[in-house]
Amino acid sequence: MIASSSSTQACRHQPPRIEAIDAVRGLAMVLMALDHLRDFLFHAIDIDPTDLNQTYPLLFMTRWISHLCAPTFIFLAGTSIYLSMAKGKSRASMSIFLIKRGLWMIFLELLVIRSIGWFFNFDYHYLPAWVIWVLGWSMLLLAALIHWPRKWIACVSLICIFGHNLFDTWVTPQRSAWTWLGVTLHESEALIIPAFRPFWNEPIEWNAGYPLIPWVAVMALGYVAGPIFMYERSKRRRTLIVVGLLAMVLFVGIRWSQRYGEPQPWVKFDDLRWTMMSFLNCTKQPPSLAFLLMTLGPACLLLGLWDREPAYPWCRVLCTYGRVPLFYYLLHLPLIHGLALVLSRWQTGTFQTWLFQNPPGFFERNGYGVDLIGVYGAWVGVLLLMYPMCSWYGRIKQTYRISWLSYL
Repeated sequence: MIASSSSTQACRHQPPRIEAIDAVRGLAMVLMALDHLRDFLFHAIDIDPTDLNQTYPLLFMTRWISHLCAPTFIFLAGTSIYLSMAKGKSRASMSIFLIKRGLWMIFLELLVIRSIGWFFNFDYHYLPAWVIWVLGWSMLLLAALIHWPRKWIACVSLICIFGHNLFDTWVTPQRSAWTWLGVTLHESEALIIPAFRPFWNEPIEWNAGYPLIPWVAVMALGYVAGPIFMYERSKRRRTLIVVGLLAMVLFVGIRWSQRYGEPQPWVKFDDLRWTMMSFLNCTKQPPSLAFLLMTLGPACLLLGLWDREPAYPWCRVLCTYGRVPLFYYLLHLPLIHGLALVLSRWQTGTFQTWLFQNPPGFFERNGYGVDLIGVYGAWVGVLLLMYPMCSWYGRIKQTYRISWLSYL
């Protein structure tokens, strides 16, 4: 009788699903598709969108808006872990889950996503350690951190996020035998792993695009922020809006001072648009303090502004993508790559070889591609194609409480 009463009480206090979390995460997924379509379809792929000597405002903003994706996705992954535990999952069971899912995501990144998504080949002499890789490692480390007091986790996370730019000159690529550790932890460089016969006969390029610091701290900070989402709605909204605005104000102050938190200085131009572009042009790899404030601030602001009942119509659409983030990720890359195959065949009469190559061949395109307006048109088409599939899988996950579905 007591057990039954306790169970009923636990169910009564389980937090409801907050649609604003799914909507903001869905926004990040939608913007990510735009950026990846630019990678695959844009004819001027040799132009760096963030190089103010080459770019133009629409191209810059197309790339810049996608900066919201990784910080939001990783931060909300930490928040979701806290909310899962708030529903009754023990720390021990959550640790086991995080270890298994973290290893699964690392496996997906290194062996599956690179082959069926990015490069359409099984030539593992190029290994990308990108966002799914760092999500996996963040989960592995958070599996241990969740046993700490939240205050300790908060302190470590904030120290890493606010202090990691002190180590910007710590590693020079290929400088020493310990360079691999610096690159994995803090730098964003490619390392060459020498041939090691008989296991592999040629050097392997290891592209550590997402170093562990400070990304692990971003997920941990999302976990620490979890209790905010347990507040009553009006208090939750106020808190998130204030936190978001404070982060954005802090970003402006740090960026304006040019003293710390961003290695790339901004420049004043005669044209205000270019001055703003320079001001917003912060370092993503590895993410500077200014970059994280610039992206997590608006994310928190949107979480507060969109947390209402009834939800905005566009929030319900975005929720369809945001409820199945890994399914979306695994689906959208092969779809976009397949679209590039179709475009190549239509424009050039053949499937260009770059579609099946690792970098640098991936960027060698001849008479292929569309302009930026074409990229936006393809973006709308891809989202329309993916919507019913994401909706279907979301219903599957909601209807069938099967454990393995939590890994997709």
